Amino acid sequence: MPYDHLQDNTRSVEKTIQLAAGKNKKIEIFRDRLKDGTLGPEMVWIPAGSFRMGNTQGNGDNNELPVHTVSIKSFAIGRYEVTFEEYDHFAITNNLFALAEKEQ
Repeated sequence: MPYDHLQDNTRSVEKTIQLAAGKNKKIEIFRDRLKDGTLGPEMVWIPAGSFRMGNTQGNGDNNELPVHTVSIKSFAIGRYEVTFEEYDHFAITNNLFALAEKEQ
């Protein structure tokens, strides 16, 4: 299966996800079914939120100012990086190579 490598680096990925979510927040991880019935990659749901971007201590470079609020809408992102094998599996399953050839 194309997603067998998902056990690699699990501890460091889990720490990063938990840090991003916050200590007391539940991390929502899901997998969609592809058109061929196989499971797609693990996805992590990122809730909407805001954060202050820039140098908040006042001792940064010019490109870190002005400090400003950034708001994001909720979205899902792959839990792990996508390999060429995984992308090819997805593209074949969704007939994307045929669509690309048709457009040329």
